Amino acid sequence: MTPDDGPLPPPLPIRVRPAAGETAESYIRRLARANHLRPSLLQVYVRNPDVPAGAIRLRRLAAVSGSTLTALTRALTGLTVARGPHRPPPPLAESQAARKARLFAVIRREAGRGMSIRQIASRHHVHRRMVRQALDAPAGPPPRKQATRAARAIDPVRDALDKLADEPLTVWEIWTTVTDDHDSDASYAAVRDYIRTRRPARPTRRVRDHEAERPPFRL
Repeated sequence: MTPDDGPLPPPLPIRVRPAAGETAESYIRRLARANHLRPSLLQVYVRNPDVPAGAIRLRRLAAVSGSTLTALTRALTGLTVARGPHRPPPPLAESQAARKARLFAVIRREAGRGMSIRQIASRHHVHRRMVRQALDAPAGPPPRKQATRAARAIDPVRDALDKLADEPLTVWEIWTTVTDDHDSDASYAAVRDYIRTRRPARPTRRVRDHEAERPPFRL
């Protein structure tokens, strides 16, 4: 979320309520469709017309959507919070894994002193299975299973990106195509990075991808 203290735009005629857990890109696309706008243009409008890869300006999104900042931040995912003045971070609380590892070490020490499993379990108010687990795993508690990584936003349009990468199009044109014609929620930066892996490096003058052959911005 990028700070924006400038004048805010008027709200769009048709309001769309954000869905809980929805990405900001998905919400902007639904809002644009409801108001008969190209999603790519509204995506840029609520970011920065000169930097489509920039962060969303939440105040602008709230203004054009007619929603409140609170409603948007509670419902939408993937928003980057604006940074205020630097403050030292608060002390980190001990994680559950660290507490469990420390408990396992205590259990092993007490077992080495001759305490029974029943005594240790009673003393620490834990089940005897946990005491046995600590004694069977001297290296500490087993690692927690990692959550499955969510599919990247480019996955639904990977085939389209592969075809567009072979055409003489700029990254800006490719991003607007998949955003408007394929209902893609992939950010400009994600599309840009993917296209770079599909195209060989070409010696060109230093120019930002979104500047090349880019049409003038209008909402």
